[in-house]
Amino acid sequence: MQPEKMHDTINEKKTKNGGTSLDTFIEQMIKRKLGAKDYLIMTGVCLLGIILVFACIFDFLFTHYTGMLFVLLIGGVVFGAYKLIRFRSLEFEYSFTNGDLTVDKIIDRSRRKRVVSFDVKNTFEMGRLTDSNYPALSQRSVGEKYYAGVSADGVSEDSWYMLGEKKGGGTFLLFFDPNERVLDSIREFLPRQVRVETFGR
Repeated sequence: MQPEKMHDTINEKKTKNGGTSLDTFIEQMIKRKLGAKDYLIMTGVCLLGIILVFACIFDFLFTHYTGMLFVLLIGGVVFGAYKLIRFRSLEFEYSFTNGDLTVDKIIDRSRRKRVVSFDVKNTFEMGRLTDSNYPALSQRSVGEKYYAGVSADGVSEDSWYMLGEKKGGGTFLLFFDPNERVLDSIREFLPRQVRVETFGR
């Protein structure tokens, strides 16, 4: 699956001895597909909204609500249901800068939340995520688990996992869907043993 957006930047920086060093910035954004849980939540929200609308209509008919208050109540219910459904619209942004990988979650294209940030050199294990190893990995005992991939229900064809230590301490397990550019950049900064075990060189 192709990412929705990818942005690569390589900048040269002067070193103290007159040479140059390269700053690398790579960005990839993916949109998460809706899963069974998402559809279940949205269905529940819609049903709850319908119940609340009928409750407002009932109260309007048999109490002393004014027309304006009725309109406000109905509008509030409809707007609340809409926002709850829109919160299931998620995108993930992977940003790689000079060995640091940052994953952000973007909710409804309006709110950004940091998922995890870590130095790739602090990776203990990395590999392809498959239907066969996903159950065992998802049950692994680590500090935090982060699901930042395309599939909401598990594994996609481009899924990988990384086990390591995040900034500030604590272990983590990340499930994500990096493209080739992001993978190539990660490989350059992995500890040698992890790189050989993962990529063979």
